[in-house]
Amino acid sequence: MKNLSTYLLLLASFFVSSCSFVSTAYNNLDWLVYFYIDDYVDLDSSQKELLDTRITRWHSWHRSSELEKYNIDLNALRERLRKGPLSSDEWQAEIVKARQHLFRLRDEISPAAIEVVQQLSDDQVAKLLALWEKNDRDELKAFNGKTTDEKQQARQKKTRDFFEKYVGSLSAEQLDLVNHYAVQAESEFLQNMAYSAKLRESISAIFSNRTSAEFRVNLTLLVNNLDRLKPPELISTRERNEARYAALLSAFNRSLNEKQQEKLLGKLTSHIETINGLMR
Repeated sequence: MKNLSTYLLLLASFFVSSCSFVSTAYNNLDWLVYFYIDDYVDLDSSQKELLDTRITRWHSWHRSSELEKYNIDLNALRERLRKGPLSSDEWQAEIVKARQHLFRLRDEISPAAIEVVQQLSDDQVAKLLALWEKNDRDELKAFNGKTTDEKQQARQKKTRDFFEKYVGSLSAEQLDLVNHYAVQAESEFLQNMAYSAKLRESISAIFSNRTSAEFRVNLTLLVNNLDRLKPPELISTRERNEARYAALLSAFNRSLNEKQQEKLLGKLTSHIETINGLMR
């Protein structure tokens, strides 16, 4: 289940990565999916065969249907940025639009993903959940081992690196914007850990009764309604952080000099060209 999220994010966010990596990764999604899955569960030959056919179908659908939607959205964003900076509300609308790509992808692959998951043996499921829990414990230990300043600095660096990739070196004003955001943004880590534990418990409960007539129904309901397992605090924190990030994007957008604006538009053009190449 956790690997499914990784697969979704890989597809949904590919256009913000380097173009050379994107082309290689996108055209080798079957290998990448196995790379992530192998971290959690060893599939037998029949399970791999079933997954292969589903990945081929997902990939074909995504190439023929979704890439054009990405292209349209990026072209529209580039043209709007050419005319001037976007407001916080406009950037928040762009975030919502990007999320819709993710939701369509989730809805498309969920039925086949459930079919694949159903084929896992009790032993495979037990090992998957145990390793998942161990990884969460390791992440929690690493999180608790960092000071507040270290966590804040990591957030600053991640945000700064993202902007520098798109506009080049940042001015003092822009660095202040990034640092202010890093201070104001709330950590979602512990809330995410609580959600992860609740999701594991739900999966374990469903598979403990896999011979029942409701097994597939319950598994489908879980996959299609993951938000109901998220703590209300997590949803609220994400909403506040999303609003903060939209405000940062707007302020940063207004601060761009001519050279940075040119670089940003060039990056978007490069992503659009990459998508055009992938659609062929």
